[in-house]
Amino acid sequence: MTPEELLQRVTVDPAVCSGKPCIRGTRIYIAIILDALAEELTLEEIIDHYPSLKLEDIRAAVAFAAEITKMLKRYIQAALQHAKYEILTDDGSFYGEIPTCNGVYANAPTLEECREQLEEVLEEWILFRVYKNLALPAINGIELAIKKVA
Repeated sequence: MTPEELLQRVTVDPAVCSGKPCIRGTRIYIAIILDALAEELTLEEIIDHYPSLKLEDIRAAVAFAAEITKMLKRYIQAALQHAKYEILTDDGSFYGEIPTCNGVYANAPTLEECREQLEEVLEEWILFRVYKNLALPAINGIELAIKKVA
């Protein structure tokens, strides 16, 4: 199966599992499958625990996680392109912010440290907003939003 075909096995529907990504036709969260893999359960052990799962469903969970990771990376890179930096006159430290991401800013002794801190703050800001189901601004045409899939 192609990655696109695998992703068709995943659904996000507010009426099912509180909108958490799960395997289509089941109430098995993608996170449960990924946690099981992280705990080093074998594919056979996972399927034994969840008999309605097929091998392709486990592969779909991994493909979904990979796709989410790629989407987040593209979004973060696009947001960082909008970063503005300045040297603060009072102490010579660097201040950086991403104006389109309200509250994302950093301050550090060097420009490189400021960039690194800004990226960390941005990552945490994104995760917090996703966790709280708060909208994220579209950046360079990239939108991160959970939408209902039939």
